[in-house]
Amino acid sequence: MEGDDPETRSRLKLYDGYSDVVWTRGDAFTMVGYSGSGFYTAYFTTQNDGTTSATFTTKNSLEGFSPTYSLYPKSKIRYVYSGGEVVLSAPVYPEQKAVAGGIEEGVNIAAAYSNYWLDNIYFMNVLTYVRFRMTGNAVNTLASVTFDAGKTIAGDMTIRWRDGEPVASFDRSWNPVMAERSTSVTLNGPFQQDKDYFIALAPTQIDGFYLTFKDKEGRTLVKHSDVSVDMKRSNSYNFGTINIGDKFEEPTDREVIQYMKQTKGSKPNVLAVISEGYQRDEMDQFISEAESGIDFLFNTEPFKTYKDYFTVYFLTVPSEESGASVTDGNGTVTDGKKTFFNARWGEGTFGDMKADDDVVNEFVAAQCPEIANGTLTLDDVPILMIINDPRYAGITRFTTNDGRAYSMIPVSRDDEGNIRKLMWSFPQVMPKQETPIPSSTVMYNYYRTTSDAVWKEIGGQSYGDWRYTLLHEFGGHAFARFTDEFWSGISYASNPIASHSWAVPYALNVATDYNAVQWQEPLLDHKETLVKRDPHYERMGIFQGGDRYMFNRWRSERVSCMVDYRAYFSAWQRLLIVQRIMDKVGGYFSLDEFLAADKTNDPMRDEASSGSPGIDMSNVMVIDLYEKGYPSPVFGVMEEK
Repeated sequence: MEGDDPETRSRLKLYDGYSDVVWTRGDAFTMVGYSGSGFYTAYFTTQNDGTTSATFTTKNSLEGFSPTYSLYPKSKIRYVYSGGEVVLSAPVYPEQKAVAGGIEEGVNIAAAYSNYWLDNIYFMNVLTYVRFRMTGNAVNTLASVTFDAGKTIAGDMTIRWRDGEPVASFDRSWNPVMAERSTSVTLNGPFQQDKDYFIALAPTQIDGFYLTFKDKEGRTLVKHSDVSVDMKRSNSYNFGTINIGDKFEEPTDREVIQYMKQTKGSKPNVLAVISEGYQRDEMDQFISEAESGIDFLFNTEPFKTYKDYFTVYFLTVPSEESGASVTDGNGTVTDGKKTFFNARWGEGTFGDMKADDDVVNEFVAAQCPEIANGTLTLDDVPILMIINDPRYAGITRFTTNDGRAYSMIPVSRDDEGNIRKLMWSFPQVMPKQETPIPSSTVMYNYYRTTSDAVWKEIGGQSYGDWRYTLLHEFGGHAFARFTDEFWSGISYASNPIASHSWAVPYALNVATDYNAVQWQEPLLDHKETLVKRDPHYERMGIFQGGDRYMFNRWRSERVSCMVDYRAYFSAWQRLLIVQRIMDKVGGYFSLDEFLAADKTNDPMRDEASSGSPGIDMSNVMVIDLYEKGYPSPVFGVMEEK
């Protein structure tokens, strides 16, 4: 048996900077053969040591099988027959032992394919390797080094053959029994200064990474790189010598980071962003994702135009475990995670999505400077909880009618660890008329299928990622206090909206009286003049449907962020947002000044490059907000304390 790749199988033999394959006594691999009656295996072991080729012995054989598939090491190999071929599966370990000058035995994965039983078997390495050295006295105190690529690099990996080479993937369609995934690999010490260390991981294209160094006292040092590297099979990538200094600082459990500072208005207008399900060594990831989410909010009108009226804090606090707890959909936890705010929701629904309200409020009250010094109260500061969990979800919870609210938004990722592509649907059915229908009538006589003309009018399907959910939940619900403007099924609302009269009114974006909509006097009465100024104001009107009802609720435009999560608020919504901004900062709202500064652009309809045609639908999660029972992001019902 020979290894014809330039790197390692179970240990490295280094000379002049070159690495060669060497076998170790006791090395073993599994050979798999498949026939119509099932799988057959043989296990081979060698007594050779320190050689690039070896002779193996076995107690059984697969003589006569063609082809055969071999995998090193023999432990924990799985195999399935999928799509007319044999697919192997083996674990890429997210926890590995540090070995100066090499890697832990049994960590590397090598594969071989042979058409004939009597052929020599040439193994080819499947994994790729990160190589680095460390200097500084703190190396002697290190407990672990973690490489985080932000996408799946370890866990249950499958192997197929393409053009004579093994190809690794975490694609679940190749092998549906696979489960474990990890975006990081941790190398556990002890370590020595000025020695080469290797981390084995699945081949991938990385666009930046984090290296987290943790000492025996739990103190951490994080180094980040934006470098892009195509990490190919059987190659090692030398990241050079890293100076980690002589000692680490004491761990900081909580940190207040001012991301934006208000420069206009007499009173502070504060937003608080808190971390949930991020461990201490994942805080740089939280900061990066918080920046991305807040930047997206303030790149959307009218928040973009009025950005100078806001102060934004990132309030960090580590959790013991990553992620969030899973419930049965009815509040009972079935898979618990030790997180700071105890975020949890159902796997297939998130009507029960919640965290510990008191812990959220107490933490923000203690950490937010303006609340701590008495300038503001909790009722004045909307809270955004960004959750380090790959599931798609989103909810906003109000705990008082004075405006106290927090939005829960997970960073939805796919199985590869990449930010998930999402698409939200406009309702497939809608009212036949915008005017009221008789409350005693058969409602099914008054709805129709959404026409092609309507799809064209709204610019097609809205698509994006988790930040669009943030925009809807945090910008729309928590800050602006809007209700949803979509509807579920053929439903009729007979009651008024009680929250219109809350201490801080909620749901003013939706009307309950067709003949007295809230946006009539400020906008519709001046529509002709406004359209001459900007044709986009033609989109204003009175459209039946909203607040989750098809009938007897009205919204001001056909589509907006509160309907299908697009990065666009309607003219009436923009007016309400600006009115709220000015009220919170002690300013005076002027309709003329608002209209003079108003930006009406909808990227979905008004920017050719943003339209949905041409999007790759192969890996898009389609969110149908309107099918009964679908777990859509919702406004959390206020709970009495």
